Amino acid sequence: MIAAQRKGYEVLAIELYPIHGFVRFQAPWSGYDEALIAWGGGAAQEAVALPLVTFVSIFGFTRFDALNVTVAILGYYSLIVALFNLIPVRPLDGATAWHLVPELIKRN
Repeated sequence: MIAAQRKGYEVLAIELYPIHGFVRFQAPWSGYDEALIAWGGGAAQEAVALPLVTFVSIFGFTRFDALNVTVAILGYYSLIVALFNLIPVRPLDGATAWHLVPELIKRN
């Protein structure tokens, strides 16, 4: 959502599901913008996951089972889903996100 808004696109809807989310936004004007927005989804998921994974790596799990389950789901599971989502196959974001590489080469 943030990537789409920062590029000037209207966000039409945000859909959240147990294992993923989806942002509907105005059609992109360029392949570069579309790829950049696709990377934004993975980056947002990693922004949630990495601090939690880092915390557990440094301090370990707590003595509270409910908190440990939450950290595992939001941390480790989110990280795995974010990486899986970058596989370059439709309907995953990776099918669009990896188009950023040729777009960047064109710009140079």
